[in-house]
Amino acid sequence: MKLLKWLFGSRKPSLNKPAVIHSITCGEQDENGFADTYVNDEKTNVKMLTFTPKQAKKLQDIADKIYRENN
Repeated sequence: MKLLKWLFGSRKPSLNKPAVIHSITCGEQDENGFADTYVNDEKTNVKMLTFTPKQAKKLQDIADKIYRENN
């Protein structure tokens, strides 16, 4: 049993990040609309798709139109 634990490690993953998330923020948007994501002011390896206010309004108008047509 000790040999297996030594070879493969413990079954309980160790947490490198703090358990409490105080803030999630995005960096600058690139040309494809993706932005770097920061958790507690530390850069992660996650890219988040973001929208400009104009794009968000356009998507909301489409959703409202679909909703009205189905009711």
